[in-house]
Parts: sequence; structure tokens; C-alpha cells
Amino acid sequence: MKKVFESSIKRSANHLNLFLIITIIVSIIGLKFLMQENITGTKYETPTENTLIEKEQISQNILSYWEKQHEYITSKGILSETACGFNPRVYPAEAAISFISAYQVTGNVDYLEDAKRQLEFAHSLENSNNYIQLPPETISWIDKKAVGTNAQVRLILGYYLAYRGTDDKKYLKWADESMIALMRLQTTDYVYKGKVYKLFKYCYSIEQPQTALSGIEIDPNQQAFIGLTMTLLYHDKDSIFFHDSKIKTLALNQLEAALVLERPDGKLPLAESRINELDTRYGHLALMLVYCSNQFWNDTEFDTRLRNSIKWVASYTKLSTTDRYYPQKYYGKLPDPVEAYSRLPLIYAYGNTTDQKAIQDMLNEIWSRWPEFSEYPGGWSTPFVLYTVINMPKSYYWGF
Repeated sequence: MKKVFESSIKRSANHLNLFLIITIIVSIIGLKFLMQENITGTKYETPTENTLIEKEQISQNILSYWEKQHEYITSKGILSETACGFNPRVYPAEAAISFISAYQVTGNVDYLEDAKRQLEFAHSLENSNNYIQLPPETISWIDKKAVGTNAQVRLILGYYLAYRGTDDKKYLKWADESMIALMRLQTTDYVYKGKVYKLFKYCYSIEQPQTALSGIEIDPNQQAFIGLTMTLLYHDKDSIFFHDSKIKTLALNQLEAALVLERPDGKLPLAESRINELDTRYGHLALMLVYCSNQFWNDTEFDTRLRNSIKWVASYTKLSTTDRYYPQKYYGKLPDPVEAYSRLPLIYAYGNTTDQKAIQDMLNEIWSRWPEFSEYPGGWSTPFVLYTVINMPKSYYWGF
């Protein structure tokens, strides 16, 4: 009887061990499957060997670009001269985003020092009320010193992304202070198709009181930048705007306005006054900014509109082309990586297998031409720090 009992115990132990082993294997497989899910729940395929080779080549070219950027800013001290149509005196903190991304990806402190100098330059351009003045040559039709809404909000966004890329709360403090300044600017109740949007005008007097110096309209690019920046501060527990009801209402209202012009085919016009100009650079950038915002809000209407836009985004990705109306009409190959990196999060979230391959092919084509835009001072050329904020897997955009 004792032997039978012992045998039964052994069989039960063996069955238990087998059960545990199977459970562990299933858990590992399940974990691996979950890790291949993106933020929105859709799946992307594990990169093939060929895809990894392409991404590694892209990464090598980006490293060459960053080194050239480092040489350029080292020789100049800061980025302050207009190049490739980008004016670092209008968007000085934004010019640091690429360097922050370079530091975050590589750990090379040279890039961090480059970013720090650029951010100090940006902060030095603010007046005592934390407004950044638009360079007079950019607003020659206005005879007063002015602050631009878009420039102010992109200053804040640059500071905030620097904070997220370095964990230096000084930059969060700067972002909060500049947002306080932005919130002092008077919004206007603007009605479009029966819906009221609280819109910021393009320009205000930089002197107190901050009177409006320009008109107003639905402008997806401006409203998307405002919406994203307010979203990030609202959701950051260390910001003074954490769970601030006023900024929440404004953020969601701006994001709604950014998408209200979207056509049934998913295309987004340049602005209300340019309703037939379906500019892919500004349109895809605005959509990307709304997508990043919605990783915090999980708004179903935003998600539906973003999904609706994917055919438009994917069609130009497959052709590796751009169709621009501002500042002038241009159709052809992408002149820089900015538009490609606007499309990448959208393809990541909503694209099919063909689209995923197309985005890698497009990036490979662009980065094979990196010397053409090696002096481009725009931070959105490699906005990887923003990708980390929305928890996009590094393996999706970086080859190493």
C-alpha cells in the first residue's frame, strides 16, 4: 500500500511539473505576442532579416547626419541661421529636438551638450514675460513687436521634450512658465459648422496688454501643436498643469479643431482659407501630432478620423513623394526626413504589412541622400524623443 501511495505521489508531481512547464511556455509565448502589439492594439510583424539590414543602414546614415550636425553646431556655437527654409530664431528650442534624440539613442554626451547650448539660446530669446519675439523680417507687414502663437507653443514643446529626454526638471520649469504666458493670450470663440472652437490668433503684441495683431481661422497645424503640448503638460504629474481642468478643455478643443477640416477621403487641407490645398507635409505632421496626443486621451472619434487618413498617408509613403502647397507648390521626392517621420507613427498604428514595408523603403531612400540635408537645423528630422514619450518600441524606428 505504501509503494502504491508513493507511486501515486510521484505521478502527481510529474503531472504538476509538466503542467508548470506548459504554463511557463504559454506565458512566454503570450508575453512575446503582447510585446509585438503597438500602442493602439494593432499588430506589426517581427522585422525580417532584410528589414533589419535596411534599418541598420538607415541608422548608420542617421549617425553620419548627427555627426555632421554636431560639427556644424560646434563651429557655430548655436543654430541661429536659416537653412533649408527653417528659421531657428523662430523655433529655437525645436532645433534641439534632434540632438536630444541623438543623445537618447546613442548616449553620446556631445549631442547632449549641443542640445543644452541650443536650449539656453532659446531661453535667452524670451522676454521678462516669457514670450519669444518673432524676428521682424518674418512679420514685415506688422509694425509692432509680436509674439507668434505657433512659435510660442513650439518653444514650450521643445522644452518639454528636452525635459523628457534628459530628466532635467529645469526644462519642465521653462515649459510651464512659457505655457503660463501662452495661456494669458486671449482666445476667440470661432464657430465652424455649428461647433465653437476657442482659437488663438496667429500673432499678438508682445507688450502688455497682448492685443491681437492678426486674423484667425481653422489651421490644423497650429491647433495640433497647441493640442499636443497642452496634452503633455496636463498628463505630467510634475507639471503645474497636471490635471488642470482649463488646459484639458483647451487641449481637447484644439485637437478637435485640428481634425474638423478632414475630408471623407481622409485628406486634411492646409487651412480653412486653403481648403483645396492638400499639403502632405503639414497635413501628415498635424495628423501625427493628434495621434501622439490621443495616446493619452484614447478618444474614439480622434481614432476614427486618424484611421480614415491612413490611405492618404500610405499612398504617398509608397511613392516616397511629397505634395506641398506652402510656402510654394512642389511635388516630388522628399527634400528632408521630416515628412517621413510624421508618417511613421501613423503607419505604425494603422498601416498594413505593405505599408510597413513602404515606410522602411522610404526611409532607406531618404537617408541614402543624407548629405543633401546635413545642415538642416529642424528638430523634426529625427524626433525619436517624442516616440519614446508615446512608448513606441525603439525596434520599430532604430536598427540597432
